Amino acid sequence: MYLNNLKSLRLLRGATQVEVAEALNVALASYGRWERMESNPSLTHLVELAQYFEVPIEELFHAEETDRLSTPFLLAG
Repeated sequence: MYLNNLKSLRLLRGATQVEVAEALNVALASYGRWERMESNPSLTHLVELAQYFEVPIEELFHAEETDRLSTPFLLAG
């Protein structure tokens, strides 16, 4: 399960990857991997990301609006 909306939320906030990584006290490389969907954050970091972006945790997983219109979104269990 990947954070499809992470980059969009960051750009909407006008933040850099460095700013988000510093706010969450994680390595820039780790944050970059989350955004590129190469790895997943821990549950603790998911909560912190949702708080940082001021969205429900579920919003971190939503595809960008344009993607939602053309591609069905499924969560693998």
